[in-house]
Amino acid sequence: MDTSVSRLREELIGREDLIGRAWTKAFTKGVDAWLTGLLPSAGRVALVAVGSYGRQELCPYSDLDVIFLHAGLKRVEDVASEVWYPIWDSGVGLDHSVKTPREAIAVAKTDLRAMLGLVDVRYIAGDKGLAAELGSKVNALWQRDWKKFLPEISISMKSRHNSSGELAFLLEPDLKESKGGLRDFTIYSALLRARSFDAIPEPNLMEASECILASRVELHRRANKAEDRLLLQEQDQVAASLGYGDADQLMMQVSESGRRIGYSVAGLARHDRAPKPKVTPSQLTRNPKVRYSVREGELAVEVPEDARLGVADVLEIASLAAHLMLPISTGSLIGIRDRIDYSGQPWPEGAVSQLVSLLGTGKEAIDAIESLEHVGIFSILFPEWPMVRSKPQRNAYHRFTVDRHLLEAASNASKFRREVHRPDLLLLGALLHDIGKGVSGKDHTEAGIELLVPIATRLGLSERDREVLIKLIEHHLLLADMAMRRDVTDPSTVERVATAVGDVETLELLWRLTEADSLATGPAAWSHWKEALIVELVEGVRAYLAGDRVESGVSKYDSEFLDELVASSGEGCAVSVRPEGLFVAAPDRPGLFAAVTATLSMVGFSIVAADVFNHNGVAVEAFQTFSEWADESNWERFRRELPRAISKPEEIEKKLGERRKHYRKRQYAAESVQLPPKVVIEADASERATVVEVWGPDRIGLLHELTRTIAESGLDIRHAKVLTMGDDVIDTFYLVDSDGSRIVDVDRLGQLEDDLLKVIVKP
Repeated sequence: MDTSVSRLREELIGREDLIGRAWTKAFTKGVDAWLTGLLPSAGRVALVAVGSYGRQELCPYSDLDVIFLHAGLKRVEDVASEVWYPIWDSGVGLDHSVKTPREAIAVAKTDLRAMLGLVDVRYIAGDKGLAAELGSKVNALWQRDWKKFLPEISISMKSRHNSSGELAFLLEPDLKESKGGLRDFTIYSALLRARSFDAIPEPNLMEASECILASRVELHRRANKAEDRLLLQEQDQVAASLGYGDADQLMMQVSESGRRIGYSVAGLARHDRAPKPKVTPSQLTRNPKVRYSVREGELAVEVPEDARLGVADVLEIASLAAHLMLPISTGSLIGIRDRIDYSGQPWPEGAVSQLVSLLGTGKEAIDAIESLEHVGIFSILFPEWPMVRSKPQRNAYHRFTVDRHLLEAASNASKFRREVHRPDLLLLGALLHDIGKGVSGKDHTEAGIELLVPIATRLGLSERDREVLIKLIEHHLLLADMAMRRDVTDPSTVERVATAVGDVETLELLWRLTEADSLATGPAAWSHWKEALIVELVEGVRAYLAGDRVESGVSKYDSEFLDELVASSGEGCAVSVRPEGLFVAAPDRPGLFAAVTATLSMVGFSIVAADVFNHNGVAVEAFQTFSEWADESNWERFRRELPRAISKPEEIEKKLGERRKHYRKRQYAAESVQLPPKVVIEADASERATVVEVWGPDRIGLLHELTRTIAESGLDIRHAKVLTMGDDVIDTFYLVDSDGSRIVDVDRLGQLEDDLLKVIVKP
C-alpha cells in the first residue's frame, strides 16, 4: 500500500467530517508516523518538527518544516538523505536542515525566522534526549532574549502588513500573511510564552485562530494547492464546508477573528517602540475626571472607581490619543468601557465637536476608533455601528468591510476640511454615508436616510444640518454616476445634478465626499480621468446654480492638442498616447468605435473608460486603458493593426475570436454577486440623443461586440461611457439615428434592446 504523505493527504482531503484543527492534527499524526518509519538507525539522531508542523497546524499543502538533529554524526548528510528523498519523491514541499542542537541555537540567536520556528519545536522520532536538549535550550534562549528580537519583529510585521493589508477589512484577505492572520497569531503566542512578559492574554483569541485555520484548510482543500488568499469565488464553497449559512457569515467571522488577532499582536509588539513620543505635561492635563500618562508607547488612562464618563469624555480621550498619535492601552480601554454612563440619550453639548475633532485627525482617527471598538466602546456611542461592523462587501469594486470603508472615507475627507464651508458636515457625512448598508434587504441609501433621523436627533443637529446630511447620503453616488455614465457637457445632465443638490455649499460637500468615498472604495474607483470628469461636471453645476448658461464642449481636453490631432488624421486616422489616455481621431464612419475597441482588445488592453465626441467635424475617441504588460511595443502594434481593423473588420473579428479562446479573464466574483445582465433605455435622459445602458459581466471583446451591434443596427454613437467594476461593466451609449436625431421608434428600440441583451448574456 502507498503510505507516502501525498497518499495520506489525498485520503484526508476526502474526509469531510474533519475540518480545521481536527484535520491538521490528523494530518500531522499521519506524517509523524510516516517520517518515523523513514528515520534510519544511525546513532544519536532525531527528527523534530518546527513552525506550523511543530504546532500541528499542517494544512493540506503546507511545507514540512523538519530538522534532522544529530550529535556529531559523520557523513550525516548521507544519512539524512534517506529521510529527505522519500519526501521529495512524494511531491510534498519540504523545508529542512541538518544540525546539532548547538548549531540550531547558534542560528536562532541571529535569525528571527529560525527563532520563531524553533519556539514551536516538537519531537517526532529518534533520540528523545537530543530533541529535549534542543527544546530546553530554545526555551531558555527565548526567555532570555525575546526583547532583543522585538524591534525586528515590529519591522517585519509592519512590512508584511503594508504588503498584505489587514485581514479584518479586506475583500480577499491573505489568511496567513495579512495583519491579524495566522502568522501574527504565531508571533502573539510566542511572545506570551516569555514568562517575564507582563501582558494579559486577550480573550477569544484561540477561537479566532481556529476560524482562520479552518478557512485555510478548506481553501487548500478546494484549490488543490497552497493557496492562502481567500478569493471571492472560493468564499461560498468554503462557507458551506464549514457550516456557515452563506459567504457573508463566513467573512464576518473571519473579519472579527482578524480584528482580534491583529489588535492583540500589535499591542504586544509595541512595547519596544523607540523613540518614545514627546508628550508635554500640558498636553495631558485636560479632563479632571481622568489621569493620563504615557507608558511604553501607549496612552494610559486612569479613571477613578467612582467616576462616570459621558460621550464627550470618551470622545475627548480618543481625540487626544489621535492627536498625540498614541494608542490607548488595552487595560485603559477596558476601564473606560466599564465606567461609561450612556444609554442612548441625546449627546451633551460639545460631544459632536469632540467627534469632529477626532475625525479631523485622518488616519489617526481610524486607529483611535478601532481601539475603542476593540472593546465595544464605539458601538455604545453609536448603536448603529454593530450593523456595519465587519460586514463584507462582496464585489471586486470594494476592498474594505463597511465599517472600515466608512472610517477610510472620513479619513480621506479630513484632507478637504479647509476647502469647504462646513468641514464638520463633510466629516459626519463621510462617516455615515453608507451606514444603511447595515440593513439587509433594503436599498442602502434609503435605509441610510431612515437611520440618519434618529442619529441626527441623538447628536443634537439642527434641522438645516440634518437636511444637508440627508442630501449627502441620498446623493453620495450621484456625481460619480453622472460623470462615468453620462455626458457631463449635456445640459440635461447638469440640470439633473443641480436640481438634486440645490445649492453651491451642498455641491462642494458632495464633491469632496465623492472623492473621499471613491478613494476609500478601491483603486478602480478613482482615477485622473474620473476626477477630471467630476470637476467639469461640478463646474457646470456651479455655473447653473449661479444662473449662468451651460455651454457644451469638451473642456477637459486640451483644445490645442485636439486641433493638432484632428489635423494630422487627414483621410486616415491619427493616434496619440498621452498620460491622460489614448486618443484616436478619424473621419466619422459606421463601425469606427467598434474597430478601435476590437484592436485594443486584440493587442491586450482592457478598456476602463471611454469618451466619444466630435471635434472640428472629426470623430475623436478617448480611452483610459489598462494592461499588466503594456509597453511601447504594444502601442506600436495597436497603431499598425488599427487601419486594417477599420478597412477589413472581418479580419480583426477573426483574430479577436482566437484571442478569446486562448485567454480567459479572471473571474473576480462569484456569480451570486455579479450584476444581472440588463439593457436600460432612457429616451428622455438627454435632449441630444437616446441613452442606452448595458449592464452585465465583463469579458474579452465585449465592448467591441456591443458597438458592432449598434453599428449594424444603423445607429451612430455620439458619446460613450465605459465603466468597469472588477468583473462587471456598465456601458453607456448616446445614440442617434442616421439623420442625427434621437430614436423615437418604439419597435426599433425594442429590437436594439433584444440584440444588445443577446450579446451581454452570450457565454
